Amino acid sequence: MISRTGTGRSLPKYAAYAPAAVWAAGLLVLGSRTFRPIPLPDLILPLDKVAHFGLYGGLGVLAVLGWRWAGRQPAVWLPFCAAVLVGAMDELLQRRVAARSSDVYDWLVDAIAIAVAFLVLGRRG
Repeated sequence: MISRTGTGRSLPKYAAYAPAAVWAAGLLVLGSRTFRPIPLPDLILPLDKVAHFGLYGGLGVLAVLGWRWAGRQPAVWLPFCAAVLVGAMDELLQRRVAARSSDVYDWLVDAIAIAVAFLVLGRRG
C-alpha cells in the first residue's frame, strides 16, 4: 500500500498509476480531435515527431514513476507495454478522424520515447 503522509490512510498500489492513466486519457482525447493544420515553413526537424516524442516521453515518465511508486509491481514490461499500446490506440483512433492521419512512424517515435523514459528512470533508485 502507498501511505499518504499525515492522513494515516493508504491507497492501493495501483493508484500510483493514476497520473499516467490521466495523461494517457488526455493523449487519446487530443488524438481524437480534428485540428486545422498550421502552415509552417519546411524545417529540417519534423515538429510532429518532436511533439510525439515529448508527449509520449511524458507518458513514459509517469508510467515508470507509477511502477516505482507501486513498489515495482507488476513486472516492468506490463506498464511499458500498456504505454506503448496507448500510442498504438492513438494512431488507430486518428484513422477515423477527419483531417488526421495515422502514421506507423508516429507510433514508433512514441514507443522510442517511452523506452527512453523506462531505460533512464527505470534503473534509478
